[in-house]
Amino acid sequence: MNERPESSERKILGDIIALVLDENPGQSEAALIALKRRAARNNVTGGLLKNLLHELRGQPPAFLNVEVPNRDSARQDMLEQQLSRAIMERDSARVQLSIQIQAANARRETRWRDRVVGGIFTALAVSGVLTAYALLSPVTLDEEEQEKNQNIAVIAPLSPPSKALRDSPATVEEAEFRAGAQDHRRMLAWLRTASTEQQSGAQYWLSRQGSNGSQSCYMVGGSLSAGWLNGCLIAQRSLEQANRNSATSVAYQRGWQSDGRSR
Repeated sequence: MNERPESSERKILGDIIALVLDENPGQSEAALIALKRRAARNNVTGGLLKNLLHELRGQPPAFLNVEVPNRDSARQDMLEQQLSRAIMERDSARVQLSIQIQAANARRETRWRDRVVGGIFTALAVSGVLTAYALLSPVTLDEEEQEKNQNIAVIAPLSPPSKALRDSPATVEEAEFRAGAQDHRRMLAWLRTASTEQQSGAQYWLSRQGSNGSQSCYMVGGSLSAGWLNGCLIAQRSLEQANRNSATSVAYQRGWQSDGRSR
């Protein structure tokens, strides 16, 4: 028993130890049968294994120092290289991500700065245009002129006759005649109370009623004052409404053309 244990004996001894320490008792019986067959095939008896254990007791380092096969060592080296490469790639990705975040923040700050500068220049440009328009505009309106500059016609649409008036055609005709006369007097009253510029604009429109071609208060050349334009537009819209009323009622037209006295 001075010879060193053979590899087959070591293998069988290792199988016995693994069988004893197995955590799955259900598989122990089949493993024990296979182990007995292997021991019989290699002429290994129980006494031989017992003596083998006694011999190996004095040299545990030689028995336990199992060399790793070359292929396992190469695989371990490859895994270590892959791990080192993965760590380097991770660090590089972190650096690139940090650089990209810094660049994005810089671009965001640049865009914000450009927008602020653009907004300031736009506000200055609009303010300059409004200031230039206010300085160069020939029309200057105070609060009183702004209240008058509503361009509202003094003639209202002809109201339809009520149910009581519709029962009597003569009464309807009389009411429409009076409406035409009242609108005519209302127009003359407005002309008397209007300002000089409004009267000038209204007289211009009244003088254009007999002419042919397109007519508009805005077609007059030169710089127009607000009062003149206001008077022209009021006269235009008032006469247009009176013409529409006259087109729907002959009695209204006769009342408008009268001198304002009821017949």
